[in-house]
Amino acid sequence: MFSHNMSDMKFISNFQTELVFMASEKQTLVNLTQGFLKILTDANGNDVELSHCERQLKTTKRRLYDVINVLSGVGLVERSGKSKVHWTGNQTTPTTTTNEKPMSDQEKELDRLLEKADAELLDLSESELFKKCAWITRDDFSKLTPDPDTTLFALCGPPNLTITMKDDDEEPMPHHLICRVENGEGEITLSTLTANTNIPQPLI
Repeated sequence: MFSHNMSDMKFISNFQTELVFMASEKQTLVNLTQGFLKILTDANGNDVELSHCERQLKTTKRRLYDVINVLSGVGLVERSGKSKVHWTGNQTTPTTTTNEKPMSDQEKELDRLLEKADAELLDLSESELFKKCAWITRDDFSKLTPDPDTTLFALCGPPNLTITMKDDDEEPMPHHLICRVENGEGEITLSTLTANTNIPQPLI
């Protein structure tokens, strides 16, 4: 049986959420920067209110500041007071300039973060902490598929547990799930919902 600790599980859940966020952050940042540059260049060097950009791009000032910090660092954008900015780059070729340097740097940094996250996730999955927290509630397990005709099984066993699927249409029960363990014990649990699904129940 696997043991579990709620604080450790919360840590793993938050860690996995951050990985999903970073995986989508790269494309989001590209789209946000392109939209922000269009607003600035359309203003022809005039000041632009950040609140206007926030509404047009449907984002937050915090995300805009991430983009502004990069562009101002390479001399393409200047702040005009607390909540205004204006374009200071080459008015004839702003898109080419900004897409080459700032976006390239941001993408490289995000690629580095993604690689680091992948390495940390691999280390975590092989750690003793992960083994202690390798559990799932019956309620969460049942939500893996919305199809009521799908049968869910939970398997628990040593690392050498092997699982094989076999189909034989000539037999009365054509579908077989074959589990083998060379040494030690294994368990197979057929998932069923408890009467009160609001209370998570340990599955294994």
